[in-house]
Amino acid sequence: LITSFNTILCNDTLIREILIKLYYSTNGDNWYYNDNWLTTKSIYKWYGVRYDMINKNMILDLSQNNLQGTIPIELCNLTAAEWKVIDFNENFIEGTIPNCFYHSSNLNTFWISYNMITGTIPSSMLSIFNFSLDLHYNFMTGMIPETSSNQLQLLYLNDNYFSGPIYNKLRDSKYLVILDLTLNYFTGYLFEEVVGEKLTYLKLGLNFFTGNIPKSFGDYPILNSVILSNNLLSGSIPDSFGRLTNLMLLRIDDNLISGSLNDILITRCNDTKYLYLNDNYLTGTFLNNLTLRNCLYSDLRVGNNRIHGTIPSNINQLSYNLESLYIQDIAFTGTLPMSLCDINTLHFLDISNINMCYYACISRAVHSATNGHLIRCQDLQDISLCSLLSLPNYYDAIVEKQITNMTYYESDHKYLPEQYVYTTIYNPIAYKYVITFDEWTELEEIFDYLEVCYDINCNKVYGKYSGTNFPGINNNPPLIINSNNFATYFHSDSNVEYWGYLMNVKAYINTQGWNCTEPPQLSHTIDNDTLKQYNLSYSNSYAYGLCSDIEWQGITCSNGYVSSISFDEYGITGTIPSVLGLLTGLTSIYLSFNSLTGKIPEEFSNLVDLAVLDLTYNKLTGNIPDFISELSNVEEIYLSSNLF
Repeated sequence: LITSFNTILCNDTLIREILIKLYYSTNGDNWYYNDNWLTTKSIYKWYGVRYDMINKNMILDLSQNNLQGTIPIELCNLTAAEWKVIDFNENFIEGTIPNCFYHSSNLNTFWISYNMITGTIPSSMLSIFNFSLDLHYNFMTGMIPETSSNQLQLLYLNDNYFSGPIYNKLRDSKYLVILDLTLNYFTGYLFEEVVGEKLTYLKLGLNFFTGNIPKSFGDYPILNSVILSNNLLSGSIPDSFGRLTNLMLLRIDDNLISGSLNDILITRCNDTKYLYLNDNYLTGTFLNNLTLRNCLYSDLRVGNNRIHGTIPSNINQLSYNLESLYIQDIAFTGTLPMSLCDINTLHFLDISNINMCYYACISRAVHSATNGHLIRCQDLQDISLCSLLSLPNYYDAIVEKQITNMTYYESDHKYLPEQYVYTTIYNPIAYKYVITFDEWTELEEIFDYLEVCYDINCNKVYGKYSGTNFPGINNNPPLIINSNNFATYFHSDSNVEYWGYLMNVKAYINTQGWNCTEPPQLSHTIDNDTLKQYNLSYSNSYAYGLCSDIEWQGITCSNGYVSSISFDEYGITGTIPSVLGLLTGLTSIYLSFNSLTGKIPEEFSNLVDLAVLDLTYNKLTGNIPDFISELSNVEEIYLSSNLF
């Protein structure tokens, strides 16, 4: 099947025949560009075919050209000649990649990402000298071939369905510069052997790797980025990482990593700019008794670990360029230090659910429009926490009666195709938003649009915008929302040629009347005792919820009864409380995008007026109860993305 190298090199007719075969195999008549193909002109006049005069090799670049169909096996005949680069990125090619590249001694780049390729990696590809292989964002399966891959330079396998172990699969890969296996189903231990001194980017996140982080990772002297997040890795970070003086990005978030947080912060202080340690089992205090000053940290995330103690009063001295700080879900004691507000470079701060009473800094940070602070403090809702800590004059530091906070939300520019993005904007002490858009804002008319919604479900919208018809531009008035929250939904189709959007959100905050006597809010662990705080009366004789006229976040009352519970994307854990089944006035329950476990309570069979039930994207188990389908007034039920 494979023609000899000399025949191909000398036979222009044969090359034409191979290219024509490719043309018909990938529906060439419908390519976006097919200039001069199938003509008698020189093949270097055919669109995408080029000759590199300097390196004296040929390039075939048909990326982003609407190729539809399969790769013909004859293509391997091209790679046996002087063809160096084949680029099929971002098309609609399907089927498998032929395993016929054994004679492709001159090919050094094969890119076919963002297609619909299936099947396994051809073993013949991993034996090509100085080879760069990009297969990411396809539907490929199987394991990395046993064939030695010592010639690889760049290997992109991310966003596929590959599986199995990688241990010893990449031995002797001394030329490897980039390895990206993100978002697959790889398992087992990480490789212990030294891949090579040229390794610069190592991305293994979103898989199922287990065991410890190998000590050998510290032997890659120019390693710049390591991403191991969202795996099942355990143990501590090896001491050998201290030798990685070029490591700018380290992500080990969402694993089972243990050890001292402060030891890591000390080791990486002068070398790492982006450090993600959140959602692990790190212990100790946060910077207490440390003298760290002017670290390189720009984005530091340590939330949801087993850390305790207080936030140090000199936290503003930690880094000279700290832009993002995430310390959420930590059992801190004491109060929020004023020095946190003195970090002039800070733009993103997540202090949600850290069991502290917020004061002083709130008033400064929440209206610091000059730095565009984005404060995520869900626990600001729990005003009763102040009285529990016996701290009077909770908002004494707030002297303005009306303050504002400007934040920005934007798409990529140009934005990506096939986007379906929901965003919630919520400020518990805001009463109004004024929304305008940047003058550059533009989406594809009709097909791409941004909806501004009442809530994350987007069943009711304030407006739907497309083209250049957006609030605040082209003589359109601003959009005014009289609420403390709203949501957006951004949709784009597969054809993208426009800049995107930049939304300016100005929140108006009225501080008058805030004190420590506000009603308690729903905590992040939902249980029966929590619901009792809402004064939701229930008994054997009166199986329905009574509520006063006080408005609580997430709770809607109608005619004195609880009619709706809405806590989408609240990070709620635990089981669904059975007491909800006693609130027979409920017509809707929205608990999607949380971490709820256990079964759907049998008591839900009492909810005869229930019209909407949304429990999607949780971790619910068991069988779906039969009574769900028997509720007479149900109109919408959403139970997908659970563990039923």
